[in-house]
Amino acid sequence: MPFMGVSYVIISLIVILFHVRLVPAMFGQIFADAFDFKAIFGGVAGSCMILGKVAIDTLKDYESQKKTGKKPVFLGKNIGLKEEELEYWK
Repeated sequence: MPFMGVSYVIISLIVILFHVRLVPAMFGQIFADAFDFKAIFGGVAGSCMILGKVAIDTLKDYESQKKTGKKPVFLGKNIGLKEEELEYWK
């Protein structure tokens, strides 16, 4: 059994037990901070950046297929998506 992992869990539990009265306030602060405007805006902005990259790559692939005279077909592997990522887009 890994010594460092077990000792980390034991020490963490000891710290939590010594501060058990602060645990409800901790969860309250986590939820309050997770659902404020800045956190939600940051999540939306990050998602837009990730999806925007996929959209731009798809547009570039479409344009390159159109220039070569092919009928454009979307294939995720053409824009660098991995096999497990393709399941999301089906």
